[in-house]
Amino acid sequence: MSTHIGLFAGCLIAVFASALMAQGEEPAKRPAKPEPAKSPLVATLIANKDTYTIPEGQRGKDFAAKVKSPSKGETPEPPAVDMVLQLKNPTDRPITIMVDSDAGSLDLKLDGPGAVIGDGRRIFTREFRLGKPVEIAPGKTHEIAIKALRFGFRGVAQHAYWTEPGQYQIVASLRWPDPFDDSGKGTGIWQATSEPIEVTVKE
Repeated sequence: MSTHIGLFAGCLIAVFASALMAQGEEPAKRPAKPEPAKSPLVATLIANKDTYTIPEGQRGKDFAAKVKSPSKGETPEPPAVDMVLQLKNPTDRPITIMVDSDAGSLDLKLDGPGAVIGDGRRIFTREFRLGKPVEIAPGKTHEIAIKALRFGFRGVAQHAYWTEPGQYQIVASLRWPDPFDDSGKGTGIWQATSEPIEVTVKE
């Protein structure tokens, strides 16, 4: 009887020790997502207006700190802009893109003396949005309006701000799932990225 108890206790100790060792190990890292393939489309960011004013209350280091570490319910509206991302098809065949898909996004990169990126702090519904196909004929263009420095998932996940006057550079890129992917969830991703443009921001 005592032998059986001793063996049982030994097993428990071994299991417990193994569990402790497992807790000390780092979790396995998920494999990195594949990089998007470069699309033959030519992306051009066009500024219909190239001079802007810092919105009231959005200047300085204090505001920048709030953007980086926002309080509950505190999500300032990003600056309004008047820009267009133009996608031109330079090839001799039609190219189909998917717009408004959860597997892709319109992204902005802002560089400048007071550039700050913040979380849009949105709650999203759980359905997967496939988006809609848009065919761009050879030599033709498709334009996407950009009305604010708001971008990312569903066009609202992230905000950009200019918190100091000066010259800023903006790059826009569009990512979309392969419309001919049978899964419908974008296992193949395409991307078109513009060259940077410069705008002036004043007080």
